[in-house]
Amino acid sequence: MLKRGAMRKRSSRFRVASFLPISGIFFGVTSFILGLTPTARAGDAPMTLSLSAERLGGVAITQASPSAAGASFGATTYGVGGIAVSPLAVPRIGADVILPNGLTLGAGIGFGGVSLSESPSGGGASTSVSGNAWLLTPRIGYMFRLSPLFDLTPRVGVTFSGASLDEPSTNCNAFETAQGMVVQTSCTTTDSSASLFFVTASVEVVGALRLTRSFNLLAGLGYDHVLSVSASTTSTQSSMSNTSNADASGNYDAFQAWVGLGGYIF
Repeated sequence: MLKRGAMRKRSSRFRVASFLPISGIFFGVTSFILGLTPTARAGDAPMTLSLSAERLGGVAITQASPSAAGASFGATTYGVGGIAVSPLAVPRIGADVILPNGLTLGAGIGFGGVSLSESPSGGGASTSVSGNAWLLTPRIGYMFRLSPLFDLTPRVGVTFSGASLDEPSTNCNAFETAQGMVVQTSCTTTDSSASLFFVTASVEVVGALRLTRSFNLLAGLGYDHVLSVSASTTSTQSSMSNTSNADASGNYDAFQAWVGLGGYIF
């Protein structure tokens, strides 16, 4: 029989021998992952959350060349807090996590809408037009701390966006009495709508001027190129609807120089 001291020594050697391969595998995997990740620089700030209100104003240029139209279209808008003609110029809220090594991971989300209506005072057909646009942009970037007061962040992402336009109209039959009163006898409502969905490659460079430790004035340059687009139209009358796909293929580009506000949460 072995003595207890010998058994303890053998058990201890067994634990060490079992631990060495496991620690070696763990160290190798960790080294591989760290080799793929940029190392943090000395003096880098800890992980930070950036919140921003983007594209609140500026200049937006949209170029469209639909294949079915056989022509090109362009639109240029500018202003602060105005209506965005292009869905890609919709103001948005952004949130980005800034890692200690400068890598940023986040997304921007935006929504906009407009509604117009007309009702003739003398009776007759009334019309209204309403539309909305939304977008979601997952993105990745890298922050360069160029000075204690200025940061520059190039980033790329993919934008998923949609827009719709609805135009219901009401046509009424009416007659005028001898006393000059207009009496409506029957009304028919027709609803015409169109929807658009596209996927866009987005590239932008954003500069942040630190007004305080956590409050920033933002300025950016953005470029969006539509990768794929689909469109459909729907017509509804007397509870009967007809939907058809439209040919929206072509070349679409959007440029924007914008301003916004942001802040860091440490």
